[in-house]
Amino acid sequence: MLLLVLAMLLAANHGCCQEVVRLVNGATRQMGRLEVFVNGEWGTVCDDSFGLQDAHVVCRMLGYPSAVTHRSRAYYGRGTGQIWIDQLACAGNETSIFDCPMNALGDHDCEHKEDVGVECYRPTPTRVVSLPVRLTCPFNKSCKNVARRRGPEPDECTPSAHVEGIVEVYFNETWWPVSADDWDNADVNVICGQLGFPLAFGTVSNFRDILRKGSKVRKREKQAFYARLKTVIMKQVECSGTERELRTCYHFGWGPFDNPSKQVATARCGFLPHSSCSNNSQEQPSYRLRCGTPHPWMGRVEVLHNNEWGTVCDIGFNYQSANVLCRSLGYGTSRTITTRAGYGRGIGTVWMSEVRCTGTELWLHDCKRLPWGESPRCGVHAGDVGVMCNAPDIYYGQPELVHLLPVADARNPGLINNFVEVADADLNYGLLCFDDVDAAMAEVLCSVDTPQYLLAYRQSTHTTYKGQRYKGRFICNGDEVHIRDCHSEFYPTAKCDTGDLVIYCDRGRPDLVPVLSKFETSLRRYPYADLSTLYHLRCAREENCLASDADDKPDNALRKLLRFDSLTMNYGIREFSPLLDRSQWIWHACHNHYHSFEVFVEYDLLSLNGTKVAEGHKASFCLEDSQCDAGGFPRRRCGGFSPQGISVNCGDLYGRHLDCQWIDVTGIPDGFYILQLNVNPSQLVPESDYRNNVLQCNIRMLQRLITVISCSQSDH
Repeated sequence: MLLLVLAMLLAANHGCCQEVVRLVNGATRQMGRLEVFVNGEWGTVCDDSFGLQDAHVVCRMLGYPSAVTHRSRAYYGRGTGQIWIDQLACAGNETSIFDCPMNALGDHDCEHKEDVGVECYRPTPTRVVSLPVRLTCPFNKSCKNVARRRGPEPDECTPSAHVEGIVEVYFNETWWPVSADDWDNADVNVICGQLGFPLAFGTVSNFRDILRKGSKVRKREKQAFYARLKTVIMKQVECSGTERELRTCYHFGWGPFDNPSKQVATARCGFLPHSSCSNNSQEQPSYRLRCGTPHPWMGRVEVLHNNEWGTVCDIGFNYQSANVLCRSLGYGTSRTITTRAGYGRGIGTVWMSEVRCTGTELWLHDCKRLPWGESPRCGVHAGDVGVMCNAPDIYYGQPELVHLLPVADARNPGLINNFVEVADADLNYGLLCFDDVDAAMAEVLCSVDTPQYLLAYRQSTHTTYKGQRYKGRFICNGDEVHIRDCHSEFYPTAKCDTGDLVIYCDRGRPDLVPVLSKFETSLRRYPYADLSTLYHLRCAREENCLASDADDKPDNALRKLLRFDSLTMNYGIREFSPLLDRSQWIWHACHNHYHSFEVFVEYDLLSLNGTKVAEGHKASFCLEDSQCDAGGFPRRRCGGFSPQGISVNCGDLYGRHLDCQWIDVTGIPDGFYILQLNVNPSQLVPESDYRNNVLQCNIRMLQRLITVISCSQSDH
């Protein structure tokens, strides 16, 4: 009888730090073998006469609304030690099983093969599409809860926490704390990843230290914050540590819930060591993201293997795989996965396919996958996978300096004009005038809301805007990832003399890629320079396709021409069109065609030290879809005044037989040289990636004989 009284006292008076009943050895925390704490010792409950009403009471003691079922015959394994309860007979409305009729504690005729198990009902949380998270440390200037940079400094070779604070989530337009109940390092790993950090350093040892350090604030303010801790939006959070967002972790449901203990979740997060650290860079495999706007944390996944960059197939690629990749690159978990070459098709080999990570691996190649280079279903790069990673928001909590105001065009309702609203130092907003705008500034402005590319900018007038106008500009290079990375200078004006600034943005661009195999094969197949008289080259002379010393030579003079094929594919996600409008194309009477692009491809012959010794160029007299890969559809054709350009996954071929498809090497001495081809050399038409536009072949010239030694593609 004394033991029963003791157990009832424990049940009535137990606090946040002492359990009376628990479920163990189950797949999740709401199921398992039932154990009770009596006289300082955990023991089991016999399944004799144990029913669903008894299970309901147990589950309510554990914080669940009810039970699903109960299990007999040691379903969750046999326990050890005492069997404390037998012949339990609850009505179902009790608050504790110790209020129910039962044998005296410890009085039983059972063995552990009869240990009872319980499965409690846990409501399925309401589906939440987005759940912003943050770390806070109010009143504490010494607490770092916002990253002031996006990665480690060059001298940071030892991993350490860069931010810490109380975890809060944004739910129903309010920031709420999260209960510390069951909060552990796996949960911290997920929250750090969502905030853009690859490393988690556990919880803050005493979260109240966050509030105490260096704080001289009014007592009323502290009391108000402590009052917030009485209510949480999530409790009993159980992450495995491989999830990409906190909302996808297993938890009790969405609150608010009472939190009388005021114990809330905390986290400490940090960066990987800097890549320049010797002990880090030697072993780190090479991965990168390409063609994802200036933001380096998004793009097509590429991997370096056998000294060649290649891609990863999207088949089987899951969020756990994306998380592993993002963290290995120094970011947090993944935000999105893009399949079907959503960032454009890569080139080279599809190195990895059917990658399926568990989320615990350090590198993508550690995951379950096919052997290197085996990709039976992604042979033409149509399935190249892309990823967007979470990165630290270094301007978190600071007011936005720029807003884009979308307005439908009055003449073309399908066209959206994005007017630019900027703020001065006192956060007085007004429209930005067209004055002083340049392409670099407009490029960065396109990423104000979501990462996008600049299509165009122009002047217009917002007829209904009644606010202030500003003259001035952001001084940008064009590769900044946030408008605050640019220097700004503005001053108010009564009106915009040149009109308001309007920008047009899109998430994709073309990506011109010269095909190395076509270029190299043509040089090897026809290993001799051509000889031709100036009489047969008179149109090419008109278009400056010969060396300058040909100008004063007679028509029967011979020229030595190094000819080759060039095939330029568009592996971006938008069509490539000439810079000039058709009304501005230039007519060339000798060839009887229009030039839509004065220099589309530039050819150079370089000495081994990089000095230019001869040059040529190809005007785009006819940009068309000469051939298409699988998934490409030819839409651009030459002829008359037809639209020129290159469609997505299609290419424009210039054969070696065409005029100007050469370098004039007359008078160039025999020797070793570098033959270079550069597409869109002046970058007059925007692309998603200019780094893959150059081909080079090391050649030897011996009289007319051309010998190819080796060829390569830039950034590959």
